[in-house]
Amino acid sequence: MEKIKLEDCYVSEEYGFILQDPLVTLPDYYKPWTDIAGNLVTLIETKKLQDEVRKMPELDIKHLKGHRQLRLARLTLSHIVMGYVWQNGETEGTKVLPRNMAVPLYIYTQVSQILGLPNLSTIVSFPGVDSMQGFVWYTMLVEVGCHPAPVKDNPNMPEGLVYEGVSDEPLSFSGGSAAQSSVYHVLDELLGIKHHPQSADFLFKMRRYMPPAHSDFIRWVIEAPSLSEYVVKSEDPTLLSSFNQCISTLTELRSLHIRIVSKYVNAAGVRARMKKNQTENPGHQERGTAGSQVMTFLKSVRDTSKDGMLRHSTPGDH
Repeated sequence: MEKIKLEDCYVSEEYGFILQDPLVTLPDYYKPWTDIAGNLVTLIETKKLQDEVRKMPELDIKHLKGHRQLRLARLTLSHIVMGYVWQNGETEGTKVLPRNMAVPLYIYTQVSQILGLPNLSTIVSFPGVDSMQGFVWYTMLVEVGCHPAPVKDNPNMPEGLVYEGVSDEPLSFSGGSAAQSSVYHVLDELLGIKHHPQSADFLFKMRRYMPPAHSDFIRWVIEAPSLSEYVVKSEDPTLLSSFNQCISTLTELRSLHIRIVSKYVNAAGVRARMKKNQTENPGHQERGTAGSQVMTFLKSVRDTSKDGMLRHSTPGDH
């Protein structure tokens, strides 16, 4: 089996998949981006963000040096794009992204196939910053990725978004989601968790949004000898107990994720519909940030994680 270096995959023993010592400023050339990003909350609340974005020059990413500057640039652009698209609310998303945002974001995406994508943080803020930080800081535990404006599988934008100067046809991308977390996928593969086909298919699609180096690391784990098989064959009670404790902890983490989503997604959705005087449908289920039927999916992957427990062997097993 081919050896792999953690640093080549942007993985560290101390921080896992989180980018260590991320930058918080870009070169002065990108001041038009950083000025808007630093004022996103006010611009969105006053409905002035789209006007300010249209005034921006089209900047070239060639002045960005190294993966840290590129990651911060992607983070900055992604937040501006999401704010631009949804400035007027979830039912009034814009259909076209102007080329001064679309072209550099698209070019960056091509570069990111080599250098990887950024980790989501609260360097850039949105309205409702306290709630956002609560949600983001949880997902920072699972290194959630941040991606182009979340319009894929979004019923409020079924056709997608036109990236001016890139494509005449609408394009669709999933939004940032803990399902894109590299560490969740690594733990699933390491511990031999087998999800139901629909959930597994969704998780596999989310790997497209990970840093390529992280995907390479996950493939390396998949190709490694099976840990669960080794534990079973060892017939070591202490080793089996330690393995099952890992399964239990992963299950508890996913249960925590369900509680967090219930607070920050489901409850928020109910409040939003109540403000609009919409009747609550008992069967209604909020969609996750990547378009999933959130509670069905989260409970499914939680339960299959629990099923990864190994049982103690008995004399009748041999």
